Parts: sequence; C-alpha cells; structure tokens
Amino acid sequence: EKTIKNIFQGHDSILKRAKDFASLFEGNDWGDLPEVWKRQIDELFVIDEENCIDTQKVQGMQATIYNRLQEEIAKYEDIKEVDLLKNETKLRKNRIIMGYFSKNKENAHARMVGDVCVARDRKMLENDKYFEFVLFDQEKEKCVGTTMLLQMDEPDGKYLLYCPNPAVSLVSEVSAKKLYQAITTRISKFAEENDFKAVLVDKRHGHSTNRAGLFQQSLDQSCLKNRSGQERTINLTNNHVLSNSYAYQNNLSIVWEGKSK
Repeated sequence: EKTIKNIFQGHDSILKRAKDFASLFEGNDWGDLPEVWKRQIDELFVIDEENCIDTQKVQGMQATIYNRLQEEIAKYEDIKEVDLLKNETKLRKNRIIMGYFSKNKENAHARMVGDVCVARDRKMLENDKYFEFVLFDQEKEKCVGTTMLLQMDEPDGKYLLYCPNPAVSLVSEVSAKKLYQAITTRISKFAEENDFKAVLVDKRHGHSTNRAGLFQQSLDQSCLKNRSGQERTINLTNNHVLSNSYAYQNNLSIVWEGKSK
C-alpha cells in the first residue's frame, strides 16, 4: 500500500483506493511493479488517460459474474409449479435427462418404467415404422421412461405419432411443464430433420400419454389452434396400429407442423 502511494503521488483518485489496489498484488510483485500493474490493472480493468478505472467495464464484469452465479444457483433451487386442477403448488428441481432414439428388446423395460400398458407387446418390434425415444437420468444412471413414436405414411406424406410417457417418479421430481417442452422440442426437431409433415397426438386418455396433471395439461396446451382459437385436428386416410387395440386415424391433434413446400 505504501509503495503504491509513493509511486502515484499526485493522483488522488488512486491514492484513495491504494489499499484496494494493494490487495491485487503479492509481495514478490514489487520488484517489477510497472509490468505487474500493466497486467493486473490496465488489462483487467482498462485505465483511461487520467489513470481512472473504466467503471463501465467493471460493471459489465460484475453483471457477467452475477448472471453466471444465478445460472448455477438455479440448478439447485426449487421450482414452483401450480397444478390448477388439484389446486396444489409443488416444488421441482432441475435434472439432466438424456434422450436416445432406440429400437430393441430392451425398450420393453423403458415402456414398463413409463407404465405403458402395451409394454410387453413383442409385436411392436416387428413394426418397421415403430421406434422410441428413451429417457435416461444421468445423475441416477437409470431409465426414466420413454416416448413411443410411429411413422404413419399417408398419400400426402408421412406423419409422426407422438406418445410421451416419462416415469411417474420423474414427473413428480422435476418441472412437468419443462420436461414436456424439452421432449416435444427434441421430437419436433427430429420430425423437421426427417421431412415429416406434422407431429400428432391422440388426446384420448392413455392413447398418447398415461401421465396426468401438469404433464397432460402441457400436452393439451401445446396443440396448435387456428385463427379462431379452435384446436386443429387431422383425419388420416389410413388406420395406423401401434399395438393391439391402439389404432390411430381420426381426430388427431397437431403439436408441430412442418412448413409447406
């Protein structure tokens, strides 16, 4: 501190902050103070011609640090969600959930985790139009449900049947709305990249998802509407069988639609 005061005599703005500046240096820095000062002060904060700190840059650094801290804190903070139907306010935490497109015998386990009633149907693997988007919890290292998908070929193009069924435990532990949005965003991207005309759901209970509450509400709210605010539906030409009695053709709602070519 004394060294800084001796060097910067006549610069009142620096002398007033000599103690703060001194905290930036170590004892072995004093032998080459001008060079160290250049590195620690000029490059870090930027000193103007009057040897004053560029406060705008300091404020910018503070804002950046604050935002990063908030992002980290948010990973551990509870997220409030309100279930209007049950009139409940629940707390949810963020988790890292990965998704993998897959089709093999092990998918039966993912369907059972998702409480899908057709989980044991072996014939689903024989359908060359059927596949899944399996959900995996990185932290707990376990499967947490799946999304059943069916390519439905029609005279005007192909459509993708969307049946998201994350595990009940996962829906209860994370934000149901964010989980639905994340899965839907990924499936919509897949549909766009693979030239599907639209992603469709059947809103009858158990035909697209077995989850209720906020997850079901999120699905309902994601369905596209026309200019009058009425929900848009599609009737297909062909009847498409997912498993056993689960067939899809009429009154299918749209959650994503590709651009007309």
